[in-house]
Amino acid sequence: MALTTSLRKADVAAVATPLLIVAVPQGGLPPSLAALDAAAGGALARLYATRDFTGKKDQVASVYPAGPAARILLVGAGDAASVRTVRRAASVAGKRARLGGVKEAVYCLTPEARGAVPEADAVQATAEGLAYGAWHFDALKQPPEEVKPALERVEILAHGAAAEAGHTLGAAIGAAQALTRGLQVLPGNTCTPSFLAAQAKELAARHSFDIT
Repeated sequence: MALTTSLRKADVAAVATPLLIVAVPQGGLPPSLAALDAAAGGALARLYATRDFTGKKDQVASVYPAGPAARILLVGAGDAASVRTVRRAASVAGKRARLGGVKEAVYCLTPEARGAVPEADAVQATAEGLAYGAWHFDALKQPPEEVKPALERVEILAHGAAAEAGHTLGAAIGAAQALTRGLQVLPGNTCTPSFLAAQAKELAARHSFDIT
């Protein structure tokens, strides 16, 4: 099942969700998370005080706070904000959310982690990264011993007018990547030329475009 993403306008400190994912830059607790930390009973500040988590690239830490979010997952984006770091943080988040066994989550890219990246580009990269990280191929594998719920939906917190266009493009790229990635791992006796042609025809029919 492909991941579905959508946009949501909400205060990160008031979001009720099984999993709140927050991308942060390297350094101390971002000022933009002061209200979330207060809602979490100071759990974020205590985590940063231990120096166990500093927001380095790909670093993650889970917090089980008081407040509306059942779990907060901090994802480090590193110390130099760019489209690439935004996408990578979202990819790490997508994988962790998939492994976490939740059906839905909310994703927040802090202003500090976004840096000077335009909002449309940041939202596009976030939608792409979430899809990249959440992708998993299990069609030809034995069922796992511990069956967890599949990650179905992630809401991306965004407030600006440019976010919608960025999300539309990023979600499309993420879905296309998931489709083609699933095809390229199939064995040759399944993914024959005629099988690929059938997939292309179905895709063209679904989206009403020409095919040769």
